[in-house]
Amino acid sequence: MRQSAGSERALVVWFVALLLFTIAFRSQVGTFLFGHDDAFVPDYTHWLNVCIGAGRPCLRSVTALMGQGLEGIFGGIAGLFYWDVSSSAFFRGSPWNTKDLPAETVQNLIVPVIAYISLVLVLLFPVFVTCRRIFDGLVERLLFLFVVFSVLIGWHPVLINVFFDFATLFVDWPRSYYLFSQEARHYDFGAISVTLLALLYLARPGPRSRVVLFVFAAFAQATMENLGVVFAFAVFFASLNAQPRPTSLRSLRRPLADALTASAGAVATAVLLSAMFYLFAGNTDPEAVRPRASTGFLSDTYRGMVQNNFDWIRTITANVVSMTIFPILGGMAIGIVTAWRRPLVDGTQRQAALAVAVNGAGLVVGLLLTVALGLFFVAYPAEMGRQLLPLAIIAIVPAARFSELAIYCLRHCYGWRSRGANGDN
Repeated sequence: MRQSAGSERALVVWFVALLLFTIAFRSQVGTFLFGHDDAFVPDYTHWLNVCIGAGRPCLRSVTALMGQGLEGIFGGIAGLFYWDVSSSAFFRGSPWNTKDLPAETVQNLIVPVIAYISLVLVLLFPVFVTCRRIFDGLVERLLFLFVVFSVLIGWHPVLINVFFDFATLFVDWPRSYYLFSQEARHYDFGAISVTLLALLYLARPGPRSRVVLFVFAAFAQATMENLGVVFAFAVFFASLNAQPRPTSLRSLRRPLADALTASAGAVATAVLLSAMFYLFAGNTDPEAVRPRASTGFLSDTYRGMVQNNFDWIRTITANVVSMTIFPILGGMAIGIVTAWRRPLVDGTQRQAALAVAVNGAGLVVGLLLTVALGLFFVAYPAEMGRQLLPLAIIAIVPAARFSELAIYCLRHCYGWRSRGANGDN
């Protein structure tokens, strides 16, 4: 159903408003504005040194390169306008104050801040695209944006308090309020973007090119270490769902081949970037990258990190639930509203909804798997508030679609089977 121009404008305004709150509350820009630093240094600037200091390959290169590219573009644009007149050609001085901006302010504050805001805008734009592609109707879209940005900005304290109070009635639930207020990094926004783009691509009808699967997996792997694995799992789920009746081992050949193609792209990218990492690491001053912070594989620090993860396994598990319970409930609410306002009366609509649900479930399974694998590579539970953002956001979609399908089945399951017996799919 085509939306009116007024509805489209309302959706854009709502998206921009929530995006601005995200930048203020959860991005590095907001931390700087409300902090006490004298200069704004984007977190993508020293990404390579940070990874070398951690003693492991860093595959989070895409968003860092995007940020540096945007900073260069805005730096060039800034050069077209009035600032730092005292250093400009033909300047002869003036008896009055020049009233301009010094070069340090423009180069070290204005340009980096604008570049970072633009980077967040670009990386979160797939949220808006997903909203328009996956959901119909202004109410459903507005609700979807609200749930997504509640994950990013942080849920209302009353909701969190009620959940923690309820959970502690049964177990000693950790009140991890920090989960909803941690600053998100550039690669966290990138992980959200890639996860949603993967959903949009896999939800498209028709066959998928294995070249595109290979390239997309490489792109995902270069954005965040775990996204290549996540995408491969989602590809398997999507290809399996596309099979007419996947009841035999032969029917698994296509899904397995597609998943292996995506895995090959991820592995190739990981090997290439790891080789480049060691090349740069060998040419870097060890003192400049703080080797004492190293968590190199099988080092004493690494073993201590893994042991700490398993010592805190109950808190880690509870944190996963705390981060995902509200998105899942929000997704179910969206599904209920959609089923009430726009019932799935057409078979093609049901198939499309099922495809989106299955593809989203594949991404959720992949993300949960990498959270489990992260017990051996990531220092939990300190930064789970940002590490679980992609999982929390993508869980909204299958929760919404499965709820919508479940409500339809409860209402019309008998009639649906009768039509299917007569050849209506």
